[in-house]
Amino acid sequence: MTSSARAAWKAAGGARKKARPPAPATAVGIVFHVEPRALSAEDVAAYEDSFLSSLWPQPLRYLVTQAIPGRPFPRPAGTISLGERSQVLREVLIHPDLWQVSLATSKATVGGYAQLSVCTRPSIDSEDLRTYGRRPLDLSAPGESDGWVKGMLELADRVGAYHGVVPVMSDPGVLIDISGVNVIADGVPQHPAPAQLERMVSVDRELVTRYVRFPRWGTLLSHAHVQALGGRARIEDAVHPAVVEEVGRGFYFQLTTTLATAMAQDAQRQQLAFTELAAPLLPPTRSART
Repeated sequence: MTSSARAAWKAAGGARKKARPPAPATAVGIVFHVEPRALSAEDVAAYEDSFLSSLWPQPLRYLVTQAIPGRPFPRPAGTISLGERSQVLREVLIHPDLWQVSLATSKATVGGYAQLSVCTRPSIDSEDLRTYGRRPLDLSAPGESDGWVKGMLELADRVGAYHGVVPVMSDPGVLIDISGVNVIADGVPQHPAPAQLERMVSVDRELVTRYVRFPRWGTLLSHAHVQALGGRARIEDAVHPAVVEEVGRGFYFQLTTTLATAMAQDAQRQQLAFTELAAPLLPPTRSART
């Protein structure tokens, strides 16, 4: 496991050796990528707004940071008060010794757990800046989660994201999909498509540049990747997404208008069509790499 992958899973409160059985809960997540750069004041403001947003099921208060190898941790993991969140975030998001900042609803990954993690500078395993988050999803009343997705896409737009996905699946599956860290419980992979995960992990440093992530309910493709697949019109003709809009430095394609239908059979067929269309840009299989 790469150091960034270990950090991602640690920030989410998990551990490969102590994997819990899959939870029945459904979740929605997001992961998007930004080209490496020093965070500007506008970037910091955008991330701060998202950390403090009222769109989370509960306030994000449990702080975990990841230090550059060999550097000290300027602040230990722990719960911070609501009143100090803004000041702490402004400090850690630009701290020269840190490369990742995470806030979650709690230390334990139970009871409506939600999180947002932001890479503030490149790590030893990845040259781009990745942001990922997740929250629980009640498919019978998805309104709050629909609003959360919209808010996260606004963040992606503000910071100039160029690639990413919005997965909807079991909570363990979402965490694995956005973090890239596989989990096996009782011999059973917790990601619904382990072969896809293996292919994405195998090209980690080229993922989102040479290759793209497997399409999900929501998929953000860079302008270059859209053109490589034949253009926006070709994607729309093949996939029939309900939502197409410019986000950041690319186009965002969403299969249905609401999360209430994200796991319906029609949406699954659309996702399969998108996957088939994107095949030339997807990571190769193990046999194709050897």
